[in-house]
Amino acid sequence: MAKGFYASVMHAFLYSLNMDTRTEESNNKDRVDMALRFTLPDGGS
Repeated sequence: MAKGFYASVMHAFLYSLNMDTRTEESNNKDRVDMALRFTLPDGGS
């Protein structure tokens, strides 16, 4: 229960800062709880 609570608190905090967050991202090997996408100042990613 604590893991889900703290993950949702972090997600809400990062969302309030207008950060691009992705939860439960899957790839070809595993799944991550939360991924952040950063945009470079020149507009690239």
